[in-house]
Amino acid sequence: MKYCTKCGNKLSNETVACTQCGYNPNAPKPTGQNNYLLNELSQRIYVDSIIGIISGVLQLSSGIFCIAGIINIILAIKEMNYSKEIVKNPTGIVKRYKPVTIPIIVLVYNLIFGGIIGAAASIYQLAIIRAFVMENRKAFDAMQ
Repeated sequence: MKYCTKCGNKLSNETVACTQCGYNPNAPKPTGQNNYLLNELSQRIYVDSIIGIISGVLQLSSGIFCIAGIINIILAIKEMNYSKEIVKNPTGIVKRYKPVTIPIIVLVYNLIFGGIIGAAASIYQLAIIRAFVMENRKAFDAMQ
């Protein structure tokens, strides 16, 4: 029995890529155009996380949208970490950004509980990040 070096999931001896997180230690490392795409995506995710932190802080400082502000800051910090990880492990990018359900739920949640300030990061994620991933879908899928 072997284990995924990224997430620790148990793997059969024949498994090449982790069935839990998709990590494949034998996958070719991105070069050239793929490096550009990963760096660009990483930068866009980082900007999204900054927008999320700023909107969360503004929500907290308003005193009205405190819970929404805390949630937005937590989600933004997770996205900031993901922006660094994606360059090292470009696995499951299209799978993560293809569905629109979660970003729309977060957008509606923010509009209801966090005002328009909280919706900025959701709009950015849908209009900028998701659109970029879908435009370059074939390249991101090939990186797995």
